[in-house]
Amino acid sequence: TLCADGTHVSKLASCALANLSELSENLELIVGSGLIELSLKLLQMPCSQEVRSETFRALGNLSACPENGEIMMKNESFLRIVFTVVKEGHSHCESRRMASLVFSNLAANVKNHSPLLRNHVVDPLLEDFRAALDEKDLYDNETVQFGLLTIANLSSCHLSHPLI
Repeated sequence: TLCADGTHVSKLASCALANLSELSENLELIVGSGLIELSLKLLQMPCSQEVRSETFRALGNLSACPENGEIMMKNESFLRIVFTVVKEGHSHCESRRMASLVFSNLAANVKNHSPLLRNHVVDPLLEDFRAALDEKDLYDNETVQFGLLTIANLSSCHLSHPLI
């Protein structure tokens, strides 16, 4: 089980879940075991940045499947949790990168466009883009890349254009 106290067990468990979620043959078992909901609960508890980052990596991998993304989007606090991490700034680079991966995968599903845009997903992405243009700012290239992919995915539906 995952615990939120930042212990070595938490780190290993969240890393194992992230690694297992990379293989499509494991997705049904992971989802069927309720690990998406458990991961979302974990993110609401105090935990180390390593645990948070690995949990977001797992959710990023899982969110590549549209059905799993729908499970995540049904959780009322999910977007708030992801936005909180993204807005924390560059101090937790790995967590922010993995949260951006979640956004890009969720944005691949047109059904998610409206809630993402309603919650102003573009605003924190624009901050990343501005930071990438400032040679004095330290930014993470992969975070910006996932942000650009999010915008590209959101742009796939003409109804989203005015909101972007």
